[in-house]
Amino acid sequence: GTGGSVTLESTIDRVERGADTLVVLSRDHVLEPGDRIVITGVAGFDEVNNMEFEVSSPNASSRSFSLSINGTSIDSGYGLATGGIVRRTETIAEVEPGDETIVRVSGRTTAAAGDRAEFDGVAGML
Repeated sequence: GTGGSVTLESTIDRVERGADTLVVLSRDHVLEPGDRIVITGVAGFDEVNNMEFEVSSPNASSRSFSLSINGTSIDSGYGLATGGIVRRTETIAEVEPGDETIVRVSGRTTAAAGDRAEFDGVAGML
């Protein structure tokens, strides 16, 4: 199959509001600086829900990253919010069906173990 897109979802453990708003995921992530994400469902911090952000300062060992818009950190006051989902959509370069389907996206690792993946518009696959 070819074309289409994949949307990857990771669960948010908590959002630490501060001078540099920090998002901590429930499991490992493969986010890179500049990745564009959408956050939904965060309880106690409605200002971030349904907005697109850039990932800055990703830290795989602490499962965290900071939020920015056009390179500017988000200063959101102080507090703690919980729950929610991070979504990132990537264009699919190639899909190789088989016993274990392989999806290639822009030559980089795109998903971490446990991420939910939703495919759309992939030609040649049911």
